Parts: sequence; C-alpha cells; structure tokens
Amino acid sequence: MLSIFISCVFFCYEVITDYWFSGLKEKCKNYLLHGVTVNNCLKLRSYALQYDLQDVLNATHNVVKENFLEVLKLDDFLELDVDDMSDIICKRTEKVLL
Repeated sequence: MLSIFISCVFFCYEVITDYWFSGLKEKCKNYLLHGVTVNNCLKLRSYALQYDLQDVLNATHNVVKENFLEVLKLDDFLELDVDDMSDIICKRTEKVLL
C-alpha cells in the first residue's frame, strides 16, 4: 500500500501546474478532494483558493459545515486572518453542491 502525504501532493500539484501535466494534475486534485478531513480542511481550503480548485474548496466547506464546532477549536482556525474567518463562518450557512 502506498502512503502519500498531503504535503507531497501539494508539491506535485505545484510542479505539474508549472509544466501542465494534466493527467497527473487531475489525479492530485482527486486525491485532495477525497482526503479532506476536519484536521486538514483549513489547509486544503487555503490551497484550493490558491490554485482555484473549486471542487476541493466545496469539499472543505462541506467538512466545515458538518463539523463547525470542531473546526473552531483548531489552531489553524485561530491563525486565520479576520477575512478568512468571516468567510468560513458565512459559508457554513450556504448550501454547497459537489
């Protein structure tokens, strides 16, 4: 079984974005999409915003919405700037479609 760390996928995505390896790019996006958890949703949200990964962004919003109280307790949440905090709080009441 192959163990892949999300940080490795971030790195791969950055490299393939620069060189346009579309097949690998899609695989990385799918890996991120299916790897969203409470513990990594805010990091993945930031990454999804940076690389315009709308599906991954929607998945992070769903995880936040379903686990809002847990997300509020994360150090990552406390380290966000006010605009990001505000956006996350507003998004939890919106309907997100996958």
